[in-house]
Amino acid sequence: MAPPTRPGRPIYSGGWHRPLPPQAWRPTYTRPLVGSFLGLTFGIAFNSALDYLYNSSYAVDGYGQQEVYVRNVSELNFMWDDATLYFQNGVLVRSQFYDSSYGYDSSRYGILYNRLSAMYGAPASYNNMGSGMSATWFGYSGDYVTLEYTMMNTSAGYRYFTILTYGN
Repeated sequence: MAPPTRPGRPIYSGGWHRPLPPQAWRPTYTRPLVGSFLGLTFGIAFNSALDYLYNSSYAVDGYGQQEVYVRNVSELNFMWDDATLYFQNGVLVRSQFYDSSYGYDSSRYGILYNRLSAMYGAPASYNNMGSGMSATWFGYSGDYVTLEYTMMNTSAGYRYFTILTYGN
């Protein structure tokens, strides 16, 4: 059951690559970066996650064989228009939270960048791409947090997105 089309929702593309830490990077944060989010933990089974989301009154917008789409969720003290949970071999391995705006406004990115830096220290990698930027923190056990600000296509045209990704 794919999510319904909404003007501000990003057009999902199949292309994604797990970020890798720089070769010189050494872990300084010696526990998992992300304990849980939306009440879920990495490794939870697809059906258990879906049951939990429905039973906890989350707005599940749809799901596929390897993803669950949720809308209007809170994470890191911000509301996010959309979130997608990604599963591999039947277990949760990644999540992405999306917030968009018509015009360039990177203030949410800046606040979240400062908050994540206060929690985990300086990011292992940072990229300022001109019209966008990203930062990634890696944990001791291979998990990571990526924060990105970029322009993406939607059914209503291009919008600017702040994207928070948790992965394992």
